[in-house]
Amino acid sequence: MAKRQELVVALISSGELDSELHYGSFSRNWWFTSSIKKDNNLEMMYPIRIGMKTQVELNGKNFIMQILKGNNISKNQPGYTSQCDSDSSEIEDNPTNAITSIYRQVFETKTKISSSMVMGFDKESIIAELLYDIEFHPYIISIENKLSVMVFGSGISKNEGWMNFKSDSPENVWRKVGILEKFRGTQLFGLEHAYTQSILQRLFISECQLSQWVDEVIINKWESCGNIIEINITLTHLYPKIYKFTDREIQAWSLMLKAAGCTNITPFNNSISMKLFKECLAINKKGPNGI
Repeated sequence: MAKRQELVVALISSGELDSELHYGSFSRNWWFTSSIKKDNNLEMMYPIRIGMKTQVELNGKNFIMQILKGNNISKNQPGYTSQCDSDSSEIEDNPTNAITSIYRQVFETKTKISSSMVMGFDKESIIAELLYDIEFHPYIISIENKLSVMVFGSGISKNEGWMNFKSDSPENVWRKVGILEKFRGTQLFGLEHAYTQSILQRLFISECQLSQWVDEVIINKWESCGNIIEINITLTHLYPKIYKFTDREIQAWSLMLKAAGCTNITPFNNSISMKLFKECLAINKKGPNGI
């Protein structure tokens, strides 16, 4: 079988993102997965940008592909058009139809041209350009090889008009939805996946403004808890329940508290502390009454 000729696809314009389309209710229409970047249970998604243009040479003729907003099926889906010299295709709902129609018109043939040959969605250099200035890099995770969950963002929705369910945990929220009950809510929200957890670790970094160090309410709250802070327990109240601390984060918090005037009263671990305690008892022998 003859190997298919690999065409040189030139990116004329990477186009632009539309926050309502790429991160809104119709976002699933505006992203694609690439055949060159796949993992067993994680697929990164790449944007179909409005105004993107590519050029490719076919049989000595230059063809330009362009992505528009809307097509003959929906105004919220990508539209594709192809141009060769003064001839242009109709706005199609997929790039294969767009390039094939104009190719047949120019060369009077029945040949079908694949979109992968002319859009450059399988070219790493073009994919890198498409990722420029994106707010969030969506991805697809696989759950038990049965479900695919598309994650288009992480955060809190401010749109009160959307139908939603509220509760104190993903598990309870999903029970209220009442579908796919065999799966855990944390699975279906993508929270159990290692990639999601790595994103959350970057997002949920507690910050303390300089003004808060002299905030009387905050200072009084800290003082009401006593003068001793158990750092591991205290930090669990500041982060999500599923958050996993790294040694580096604990060290950063310890340094910040030290800079604020705190003193580490347990500088040794249990084994060393007990050893030193026994040594002190041996050196400072006392009687039954402690004298």
